[in-house]
Amino acid sequence: RDPGAVGPTGLFEKDITLDVALRLKALLEQRDGYRILLTRTGDESVSLRDRVEFANRHGADLFVSIHVNALHQDDLSVVETYYFGAEATDEATLAIAERENRGAGYSLADFTDMVQRLGSRMKLEESKRLAESIQTSLYRNMRTVNADLRSWGVRKAPFVVLLGVETPSVLAEVACISNPTDEQRLSDPAHRTRLAAALEEGIVRYLDQRAPARAVPSPLQPEADLP
Repeated sequence: RDPGAVGPTGLFEKDITLDVALRLKALLEQRDGYRILLTRTGDESVSLRDRVEFANRHGADLFVSIHVNALHQDDLSVVETYYFGAEATDEATLAIAERENRGAGYSLADFTDMVQRLGSRMKLEESKRLAESIQTSLYRNMRTVNADLRSWGVRKAPFVVLLGVETPSVLAEVACISNPTDEQRLSDPAHRTRLAAALEEGIVRYLDQRAPARAVPSPLQPEADLP
């Protein structure tokens, strides 16, 4: 199975994202009214199409895809959060989306149809608000343990998985596994709990501000099990 990004000493993105998702699930389910569904619970491959269908079948109220970044400049430590945009924020963002969309299982006609129905099928403004809440929380909380952390903010990109889900949906890059210091932090369970807690704060703040308030069955997507 594809490990996703791999750190300098061999730490796998797929293992980190799954662990963070499981910790986030445990934190959120301590709250009344929260039910969290994961697109995978172990070392398994789940296609992008299956992830989209999973979220829609369960009537998710929101969808969070968890990643760790791999950058050519290995001294960078950044966090960034994406929501769907037919036009990417910049060329680098488009390249990331193209890499993640490989093997999506959707034809060009499928993709065109999803874009045409975007207005009725996805609440882009809600996705943007969710991304802003998560990004703010990630940067503020993780900056306390990483003085070199940069925020690359909220960005738009044509991620197929975010387009197909019929609910506010985001993709969060929570660390840079290509950075040796970041990789070392990610290997620490306590640090992964801090990441999960930062995501929890961003999700809960978004839901508290959204009206009407309601319980949240939320597929969290630990990524990197596919190209």
